Amino acid sequence: MFNLVGKTLLLLVIAVILSAIGTKNLYAQEASSIFDEGVDTTIRAEDIGDDVRMWAQNTALKLTKALEDIKSLPMPQKQEALVSVIKESVTEAQGKRELLLMRFMLNRTLTLSEFFNDQNPALSVNYVLLPGIKKAISLYEEADLPYLEA
Repeated sequence: MFNLVGKTLLLLVIAVILSAIGTKNLYAQEASSIFDEGVDTTIRAEDIGDDVRMWAQNTALKLTKALEDIKSLPMPQKQEALVSVIKESVTEAQGKRELLLMRFMLNRTLTLSEFFNDQNPALSVNYVLLPGIKKAISLYEEADLPYLEA
């Protein structure tokens, strides 16, 4: 069995591969090509509406609350609750252009977590879901929010 460094390296490689492939997902942005996601180099002010701002703010709050709520749950229920809150958040933003790094991170986290469906729930929770949600919140606070406020 892999040690912790081996598992972390494996997860990193999988994440890079998934990012490179641009897998199509029910919850991902519709694009004319799998290579079109994220190719826009500029975002105009009219591209970001109040609906996107409100979604981002509500999602950050919802994710933070979910992290608090799952602390006392057993591992399988943690996995189920985290996947559910990510799916709910991404589904709410469906039909809008994928402008925020937070949404991109949530999509990737959800895709990567699917590889662990048949594994021990602790692997999915500790190595994919929790880090992915924490990174999504961090991206919102450090990158998306300053941009939305500017």
